[in-house]
Amino acid sequence: KGIVKTADEMKSMGFVAALNGEGSAFNWDSDASINGGYPILAWQGGIPAAYAWYVAPEAEDSYVISTADELSEFAQIVNGAVPDVYGIAQDDFAGKTVTLAADIDLSAIEDWAPIGSDYEHAFKGTFDGAGKAITGLTVVGAGANYQGLFGCSDGTIKGFSIAGAITGTTGDYYGGVAGFNFGTIEDVMSSVNITASGVYNMGGIAGFNTSGVWVIADSNRNNVVQPTFEDAVGLVQRCGWEGTMLTAANKVGGIVGENAGTVSQCFSDTGAISAPGSSKGGAGGIVGRNGCNNNADETGFVDSCYSFATVGSAGDRWFGGIVGFQNNTYGVSGKSPVSSTSNCYFAGTIVSGGYSSNWGPIVGNSDGGSIPAIGSNNYSLEGILSGGSAEIQKGIVKTAEQMKADSLVLALNAGLPEGVDAVWNADNSGEGAINGGFPVLAWQGGRKVIDPALPWDGTVDISWYTPDAIEYHISTPAQLAGVAALVNGFLWNGVTVDSDKFIAGDNANLIKQDTWISAWSNSTRYHGQVDFNGKTVILDNDLDMGGVQAEDGTWSGTILAPIGGNWQYGWDEETGTAIVGPSSPTTRTLDAGFAGVFDGNGHYVNNAVITVKTGMDSDNIGLIGSLGIDAYVTWNYYPAETWPAELAVRNVGITGYVYGGRSVGGIVGKTYNTILGNTQSGATMNPIGDGHPVIENCVNRATVRSTDSKGVGGVVGAFWNKPLLYNCYSTGTAGGGRPAGSVVGGTEGPLYNIYSTQDLALTGEAATQVHNGYRIGADVTDEYAKTADFANDLGWAYVADTNNINNGYPILFWEAGLNEADLKKDISAATVSIEAGQELTFTGSAVKPVYTVTLGEGEDAITLTEDTDFTATYENNVNVGTAKLVSIEGISGINGYTGTVEVNAEYSIVQRDIEGATITAIPTQWSDGTAGAAPAPSLTVRLINPSATLKVDQDYTVAFANNIATADNPTVTAIATLTGTGNYKGTASAEFEVRYMDSSLEGSGTAEDPYIISSGAELEYVSQMVNNADAEISEPYAMADYKIGADFTATNIDPIGLSTAKPFKGTIYGDGHTIT
Repeated sequence: KGIVKTADEMKSMGFVAALNGEGSAFNWDSDASINGGYPILAWQGGIPAAYAWYVAPEAEDSYVISTADELSEFAQIVNGAVPDVYGIAQDDFAGKTVTLAADIDLSAIEDWAPIGSDYEHAFKGTFDGAGKAITGLTVVGAGANYQGLFGCSDGTIKGFSIAGAITGTTGDYYGGVAGFNFGTIEDVMSSVNITASGVYNMGGIAGFNTSGVWVIADSNRNNVVQPTFEDAVGLVQRCGWEGTMLTAANKVGGIVGENAGTVSQCFSDTGAISAPGSSKGGAGGIVGRNGCNNNADETGFVDSCYSFATVGSAGDRWFGGIVGFQNNTYGVSGKSPVSSTSNCYFAGTIVSGGYSSNWGPIVGNSDGGSIPAIGSNNYSLEGILSGGSAEIQKGIVKTAEQMKADSLVLALNAGLPEGVDAVWNADNSGEGAINGGFPVLAWQGGRKVIDPALPWDGTVDISWYTPDAIEYHISTPAQLAGVAALVNGFLWNGVTVDSDKFIAGDNANLIKQDTWISAWSNSTRYHGQVDFNGKTVILDNDLDMGGVQAEDGTWSGTILAPIGGNWQYGWDEETGTAIVGPSSPTTRTLDAGFAGVFDGNGHYVNNAVITVKTGMDSDNIGLIGSLGIDAYVTWNYYPAETWPAELAVRNVGITGYVYGGRSVGGIVGKTYNTILGNTQSGATMNPIGDGHPVIENCVNRATVRSTDSKGVGGVVGAFWNKPLLYNCYSTGTAGGGRPAGSVVGGTEGPLYNIYSTQDLALTGEAATQVHNGYRIGADVTDEYAKTADFANDLGWAYVADTNNINNGYPILFWEAGLNEADLKKDISAATVSIEAGQELTFTGSAVKPVYTVTLGEGEDAITLTEDTDFTATYENNVNVGTAKLVSIEGISGINGYTGTVEVNAEYSIVQRDIEGATITAIPTQWSDGTAGAAPAPSLTVRLINPSATLKVDQDYTVAFANNIATADNPTVTAIATLTGTGNYKGTASAEFEVRYMDSSLEGSGTAEDPYIISSGAELEYVSQMVNNADAEISEPYAMADYKIGADFTATNIDPIGLSTAKPFKGTIYGDGHTIT
C-alpha cells in the first residue's frame, strides 16, 4: 500500500519535499497544467520545492522566510550560488522585501555562508526581521572576507535579534549582523561573539560601515579609495550588542569596527572588546575607528551612544570607551571637515596598562591634522582610567549619582541639533530598571525627562510609572499631573495626552476608575486604580505649572487636578471623559486619596492653579487633595490589611492659587487615617509615635480660598484624624470658609514650630494644639521676625533668610540648600540614667520608669524629654510583671533629634491595692428567706488617682455574707467582701440592706388569672423579680399580667423594668385603685 495520503496532501509542497529527500528529482505542479497538481519530475518543469518561497511568492516583490533552509536558500540566491538544476539566477533583491515569519535556529548549519558574499554580490533589498529571533549562527571564517549573517549589504536590514559565534584567522569585515554595510541597519540586537585574531574591521553589528568613501591603504601605506555604491547610506541606528567577547587584530567596535558613515542611538553592554593584534588596535565600546588614519579620507559620525563594555588590553593603544581612534582631517567625502563623537557616555571599564596616552573613556586617540578633534557633550563615570585629560578623551567626568540624575538626560538631549526630538530617557526605577539607573535611549523605554524650567504645556505623562516599583522620581509638570491622573483615574478636559509621554498598553489601562459604595450616603464613589499605598513619590526639580496672576490678583492657566479629593465632576458617557467646568447631565463623585509618601525633596510647585470649579460639591482640595483613604472606604470597602501604613507629605512648597468648597489647603486638603492611626478601630494613640498622617517641612506661598465649612488653611485645610505637623509656615493667605487658619484650618492634631505672616490665627480651632507657633505682627514684631534669633526660636529646621528669598523671614533648611541630616542632633551618645530595681504600681495603662536622658557634658549638657525630643520603646509595661525600657529614638520633627540608644533596663510593675476603692451604694435587696434566692447584686467598683473601673472576676472576686432575710428577721445588713486578683491585691467591703418579702402572690399571672398586688411590699417584690439579673427568674415575671387589688402606699421602689435590656413586657390593670 505504501504510505497512504489524501489528494490534498499529495498535491502539497511538503509532499514534494518528502519525495525529494536529499535529492531534487521532483518539482511541484503548481498550476495543475501537467499532472493535475500532483508532483512531476524535475525535467517536466514546475516549481522546485527547495526554493518555492522565492519562485512562487505570496505577493510580488515580497518574500516570506520561515525556516533555516529557506534563509540559507536566500543567501544562495543573493550570492549567485543556486545549483544550476534549479535555474535560479543571482538576485540582489533591489526593490524587494524579505520578511521573517518565525524564529529561526541556525545551529544545524556548521559554517554559515553569509548573505551577500562580497561587493559584487551585495544584498540591496530590505530584510525585515519582524521582531523575530535568529539563533545558533556559526561562522568559521578562516581567511575569508565579508563574514556575518550578511556579508556585504547595500540595502536595509532591520527588526530582529541574533545570537551566535564567529571565528576567523585572517581577512577583513566581520560583523554580527553584516561584515560590510553600505546601507542601513536598524533596530537589531546582537549577542554574537566574535574571536578573529588576524582580522581587521570587526563589530558586534557591522565590521565596516560607510556612506560612500571606502579607503584601503596599499603596500606603500597610500590610501586607495575603493569603488562604492551611488546610493550608499552607511547608517547604523537603534542597535545594541549584548555579547561577551569581541576580539580581533585591528579596528574592533561594540557596534562597528570602522565607521565612515553614521552610528546613532546604539549601545554595547558589559562584554569585553579588544584588538590585541596591533599596537594601534583601534578598539572602542561603540566604534573601533571613526574615519581612517594616515591622511584620512573617510569621515565618521558617532552620536547618542553609550557603553558599559570592558575595552582594551594591556600594552595596546588607540582604545576608548566609545571610539578607539578618530580622525580630524578634511576628507574627500566632502561631508564634514572632521569626524565627530557627540552626546555619548561611557560607564564601563578601561583596561589598565595601555601604551603611552592613547586610551580613555571617550575617544582613545585622535589625529590626522592640525584641526582640533570634534567631540562634544560626552560624559564618563568617575574613576575610569584614562591616558590623558583632554575632554575629547575623557569627556565630562560625573559621579554615579550625577550620571543617574535627570539633569544628565537633559544635558545629553541638549546636545542634539535644533529641532531633533529627544533620544535620551531616564531609566525606570525599581525592578523595571534597564541600566541600573543610568540613562537609556528612548527606543529602549525608560522615562521621558522634560526640562522642569519650562512651564507646563498641559500634557499628562505617566510613562515613569511601573506598578512594581516602590519609589518614583518625577521631574516635570506633566509627570506631576500624571500622579493626579493615576490617583483620580481620569484625565481633565483641559489637558491632553502627548503620545511621546503617554505609554500605551498596560500603563494606559491605569488611567481608569474603580468604584466603591459609601455606607454613609449609600452612593457610588469613584477612584483611580493607583493610590501609591506603601510607595514614595519624590520630586526632583522645581516645577512651573504655568499659572499666571493678573494685576488684579486673579489667576489663570491650565487647571492642575488635586491629587485625590472628594468632589463631583461632569462625565461624558459617550466619550468616557471627565468634564471639569460647567455642570453636565451626568455627574460622578470622586472619593480618592494619595495613600503613600510625597517627598518634595526640597522643591517648589510654582504657579499652580488647583481647583475643580464644577459648580458642584468640591471637598478636599489642595496639591494633595486627600492624604489617605476616606474612613468610610476603610470601614466598608478596603480590608484592614490594605490600609496605608504611612501617610506623609514633606519638604515641598507651593505658589499659585488653590480654590474649593470644604477642606481646602495649599499643601493638603484633608488628612485621613493610617492602619495604626485609625481611632475608630480602638487603637491606642501615641501623640508623637508612628501611625499618624505627617506633614513636615512644608511652605505655602499660594492664595488659598474656600466657600464652605470643614476648614481652610494655608498648609492644611482639614487637619483631621490625629495627624502631626512639624516645621511649616505660610506667607500666602487663606480664608473664605470656616474654620480658617493661616497655617491649618480644622485641627485634630498637634502643630509644632510654625509661623505665618497673615493677620489670621494660626489654626481655625483648637488653638491649644499649637506648640511654638507665631503670627508675625501679633506674637512677634516684624523687626524681630527677621532676625537669626527668631529662626532659632522656631527650631532646628529654620535658618535666617540671609539672601532675602523670603523678605527676610526665616526659611526652611532645604530652601537654603542645607542638608537635613547635618542640622539634626544625634542622641546615640546620650546617657540614660535609670535607678535599678524600681517597683511601680499597675495603673491600667503604660507604666514608665523614672529615668533621665542627658546629652552632652558639663555646662553644655541638656536634659531631653520623652515624646518631645525622643520616643521610648518598652516591653510588657502595662500588666503586672517584669517590664523593660528597651531603647530611645530621637524625634526628628520637633527638635531635630535623631539616633538611637539601646537601654534594656528592667523594672517591676506590682499589683495595685483595692483598699479604699469606692463601691457605689447598693440599693435595698429582697429575700424570700431561702438560700436559693439570696441576693448577690452586681457592684460598681472604682479607684481614683489614677481612675479605674474594676471588673468582677478579672480584677477582683466577691463573697457575700448575711444576705438572707426571713419572716422572723425581716431586715438584715449584708456584707460584700472584695478580694483583688490579677493586677490588683488587697480587700475592700461594702454593706447593704436585705429585706424579707413574702413571695406568694395571689393569682397565676395570666390574663384570666392575673397576679394580685395589694401592698407596697408586693409591688417591691414584682420590681425585684422583673429586674433580676437571672433571666430565668426575670422573664416569667416580666411577661406576666397583674392587677392592683387595693389602694396602698409604696416608697423606695425601683422602676419595674430598669433598662432596655430588662423591659417590662406584661400588663398591669389598675382596676381603679390609687398607689401613693
